[in-house]
Amino acid sequence: MVISPVTYTVNSTNSNDPILVRTRGGVTDTIADQVIGFKVGAAYLGDTTANDVLEYHFNPNDYGYNFSLIRSVRISIIGRTNPNPTRAIHFAIHLTRGHIRCWDQRL
Repeated sequence: MVISPVTYTVNSTNSNDPILVRTRGGVTDTIADQVIGFKVGAAYLGDTTANDVLEYHFNPNDYGYNFSLIRSVRISIIGRTNPNPTRAIHFAIHLTRGHIRCWDQRL
């Protein structure tokens, strides 16, 4: 199976509403908003680690851009919520100088 090349980026033109976008075949689609950053790593067949722990590589040079070797993918997304005006439950974030509520979600 051949997979089309896809590029994911964060469009921060509007710093109050950064969005995660996907570009495939020259077509750009919005995936999510309020995304500050993300990274994608891959574990691949033939990794030369000395232990049985699966290691994720975030640079395609590590597997020579040979995507057929990939056996597992890890995606980390950093998002934010709208500012919390009450400040009752808050976390101060220096990047935006605001207070936000924090949740943790794992899939």
